[in-house]
Amino acid sequence: MKKTMQFLLVIGMLMACPVMNAQNKALDKALKKEYKAKKKELEKGGWEIFGSSRSIDVTLLKHYEQLNENENLIIITGLSGAFNQKSLGRDKAAVNAQTAYARQASSVISGRFISEAGSASNDVESEFEKFSQLYEGAVMKEIKNEMIESYSVIRQIETTATGKPVYEMQSYYIVDNAAAKQARLKALRECLRETEKLQKYSNLLEKLVSEDITQE
Repeated sequence: MKKTMQFLLVIGMLMACPVMNAQNKALDKALKKEYKAKKKELEKGGWEIFGSSRSIDVTLLKHYEQLNENENLIIITGLSGAFNQKSLGRDKAAVNAQTAYARQASSVISGRFISEAGSASNDVESEFEKFSQLYEGAVMKEIKNEMIESYSVIRQIETTATGKPVYEMQSYYIVDNAAAKQARLKALRECLRETEKLQKYSNLLEKLVSEDITQE
């Protein structure tokens, strides 16, 4: 019986291999297509890699290689414009990435909470508005710890009257989706302590907060 089970397991693995190989090839093809499109977009727009001696080719290949190796990764993009000091521009791009993600996280639950909460009172709706603001700020704080910069690109957009260059930047951050979910749940629990009227809706809110978020 044991030998039979082992034989069936091996057969099952062999049957699964062609399917997995086909899926991997499809993913490779899709990522190569994204890589070529992104490279063309950056070069056409006059963007250059910032903070690295690597070329656009190598930088993008390493970026998409990470995504290929782990399907649980998501990308958060931060934009920063009209700055003179490059380091400040990079910091601003990071903050903007956190803000964009937090706003999206809040919008995911805002539209559905009132409808799914049923006959929520006006007090509850008012409390939820307060919660949304608190939640957005808490998500910003928590997601910051999960963001890993993959690469940044920069370009000059103009020159000041005194001859100083003015830049804009795009930064791309890789975040583990499971870690991002835990960050959102941690933010939720922090906010619920400050919004007593919503505590009875904690299960609903936790369900909504657990839904995946993608952003790029």
